[in-house]
Amino acid sequence: MNPKQIRNFYINEEQSVYLLSHHDAKKHRQWLNICIKQLTLLGYSDVELIGSGAFGFVFAGVDDENLPWVFKFSRITLAQSVRDRLEDEAYMLSQVKNPLVPKFYAFERIKKQGILMMERALGEDLEKISIKQGRFSAAKVMALALRLRNVLLDLREHKNGLSPRPIVHGDIKPSNIVYDEQTNKLSLVDWGSSVYAQIDAEGNPVASNFMDLMSADISTTNARMGDVYFIGDEQMSGGQSSPRFDEQGVASTLYALASAQSCRFGAAVIPATSLNLPMELARVIDGMLSKDKATRDGAGDYFMRNMPTMAKAYLPELPRKVIRPYIPYWFSEFDEHPDTVVYSSRKQFLRQADHNQQLLDVNDAQLDRYYKEFLF
Repeated sequence: MNPKQIRNFYINEEQSVYLLSHHDAKKHRQWLNICIKQLTLLGYSDVELIGSGAFGFVFAGVDDENLPWVFKFSRITLAQSVRDRLEDEAYMLSQVKNPLVPKFYAFERIKKQGILMMERALGEDLEKISIKQGRFSAAKVMALALRLRNVLLDLREHKNGLSPRPIVHGDIKPSNIVYDEQTNKLSLVDWGSSVYAQIDAEGNPVASNFMDLMSADISTTNARMGDVYFIGDEQMSGGQSSPRFDEQGVASTLYALASAQSCRFGAAVIPATSLNLPMELARVIDGMLSKDKATRDGAGDYFMRNMPTMAKAYLPELPRKVIRPYIPYWFSEFDEHPDTVVYSSRKQFLRQADHNQQLLDVNDAQLDRYYKEFLF
């Protein structure tokens, strides 16, 4: 199977299917079918679209050896500097050899489009699992903490030859951690924010030799922005990349899953010590999420040093109190995707949704301008 046979793929920008005209929605589905057909002709089976966004789209398939693959395509409509980020992601992924990180297979650039081919992480991401089951038990949080600590240790001990080159993932969060319940396998995905660390955990510059240290620009950062709901203060403020970034991501992830929230911001009001976690781990998480840098760094060092010992604690499954939600919900008997809704124009969509008749005095030209400038 030759990956170089893959040609350009195109998926239109992400947009609600309800706002597409019938013609555009039909064209959208045709593009999806063309992409699936192209990968099928190359010998891949069970091809499906598993994600798309502003920067690209992702297909999955199974090769002739029954191995799951992922194909990440950059959008050809983006600026070259933005498209190059997929190649950067491919390079950083190729540098990491860890059982909790998907294997890198290949990267191809066909005309203006980059294509990253890698192992597929099977299962569901922890964000979806958290939404389904609510707060994670203490045993699950402890087991996850140990696995993530081991990944962080591997990344900060990474070397190029004999020279230390710590790697920063830069975007650790529940939705970037995939768990397969059948195999109990955990995978850390989405390496688009990954870079080589500029400083180590102690704040010292990382350089392979004296000349590199002299030529390094200590006033700029190579760090990339991760999810603002999970990254720490240094990464948010544009500090130089450091393994401390990923400590913050891990602490935020553990707190979010233990509290059934989708961010780290509740830690000041609902501390980890109130979430029925082992007190030692809870205090470490609270310390890592502290606003004081010395406290954060001290807690991070304790986490990296003592997590294997903390994980040996006996944590039985405790009976969970059933919490009745205030907002009613129900499950549908049918597992069907919503179909398109046909409108002759986007203006008609807005007018039809105007139940309070607030748009009666607005002419079509004004409404069209409003749609373009404010709704997107």
